[in-house]
Amino acid sequence: MKIICDIEVSNRLLPSQSMVGSRRAVKSTLGLGRLEGKSPDVFILHQTTQNKNGNKYKVCGNVEAVFTRFAAEGKATIRLRTPPHDLCIRSADPIQLNCFLRVLRNAISGQTDSKSGSSINNGKSDKLKGDNSAVNGKSNVKNRISVLSTSSKLLSSIKRTLKVTRPSEYPTNLRSLKTLEELQINGLSISRLDRQVTQLPLLRVLDLNDNCLTSLPKEISQLTHLRELRLAHNSLGEHISSTSSSRSSSSSLYSTDDRWDWIADKIVSSLLFLDLSHNKLKYVPETICRLKSLMTLKLDFNELTELPSGLGTLPNLRLLSVSSNSLHFLPGSLKKLHLEAIDISENPPLKTETVLPKFLWPETKSPASVLGIPTLVEIAARRVVQLGLHPTARDIPYNLVTYLSQVRFCICGRPCFESSLKILISMDPRSFAYSVIKSAGAQNPPTLAYLCSLSCLENTRTNPH
Repeated sequence: MKIICDIEVSNRLLPSQSMVGSRRAVKSTLGLGRLEGKSPDVFILHQTTQNKNGNKYKVCGNVEAVFTRFAAEGKATIRLRTPPHDLCIRSADPIQLNCFLRVLRNAISGQTDSKSGSSINNGKSDKLKGDNSAVNGKSNVKNRISVLSTSSKLLSSIKRTLKVTRPSEYPTNLRSLKTLEELQINGLSISRLDRQVTQLPLLRVLDLNDNCLTSLPKEISQLTHLRELRLAHNSLGEHISSTSSSRSSSSSLYSTDDRWDWIADKIVSSLLFLDLSHNKLKYVPETICRLKSLMTLKLDFNELTELPSGLGTLPNLRLLSVSSNSLHFLPGSLKKLHLEAIDISENPPLKTETVLPKFLWPETKSPASVLGIPTLVEIAARRVVQLGLHPTARDIPYNLVTYLSQVRFCICGRPCFESSLKILISMDPRSFAYSVIKSAGAQNPPTLAYLCSLSCLENTRTNPH
């Protein structure tokens, strides 16, 4: 058997000689098998682009320990006696790595036969002859190894994708499918997500389109490898609007609604694609701006009147689609982005009597008096947001949690609270997006900019676009 991964070879004798070896992992192929026609012994063959012939290590009686605590993350370490090397495996496919470790365990115990889940080369097995898929080019390799392979029964039990479109197809013990990477549950009209889904450690794509979901469990935030979350055609906005109808301000919505608690922990750095279209959403909280790895955000066909002011703080965002909403303006922080495309079609047109720029504070007050001097609470809150901290009521008083949830982001990207100015300006979406999709004949929508200082106000006046 062979796997492709990154391997760091660590010589354990170097520290005793006051020497430091290379600590860089190299793209490699790691094979396990026997030398053809030479010896019944099992060897590990390690090949890289620099060493296409590879280094071979005897297995039986030579493996001191195998560290597998993080095998589910594609990491393991094989400790050898002679030479005193540690083969530190990284970035391996978790499924292939576990199969490799299983064959290695059987080889160590001398059970390399079909009964133990592995099979010795019988003329039909693959040969590891230097055709390393991690290595470009060809070379004549002296070490030819008959590769030990996992049994077909073991490989057939690996299930990576599951699509459920009928209740009869839904597995009763979903949590047992630990190897699932893609799960589709479509058209079942479920209103709550089975918490077993949150116990699938390798899940990368979760497709829940065409259901009746009103919320998601907080445990989804623990899915370390989740890359795509598809929630189109659900009812995430219905429950929110019914429980919050008595509240008039959007800030109270941000501070009291817990329907977005799943945007936390590990999913914050893993999620790349989020589809919330067709959900009757009336607002999207600033919480969504925690998804710093997000590249695609789809919010089409909702009832949004404004977007989170902090969208411009998503450094990796490349596609933003907000068509068919009720947006009156775009957030000013978008100026910080470099989008590949933005879709703002089918939104209300700009009122012809609106003159831009338009200052949204009393004419009798000067900008300096409106800004005032930030309080100590606001200064501390700005710093907490800048550091990316997300304290809960367990950490600080609840009124401070509420205060933090009312954060707005300046056009410069910095957070602000009461000490801020609001201004409507005209900004061409082509200044931050390569491709702009909008309704035929529609003007550029106005931009609502929050300003944290007088210098930001001056910059906006001198360079409004």
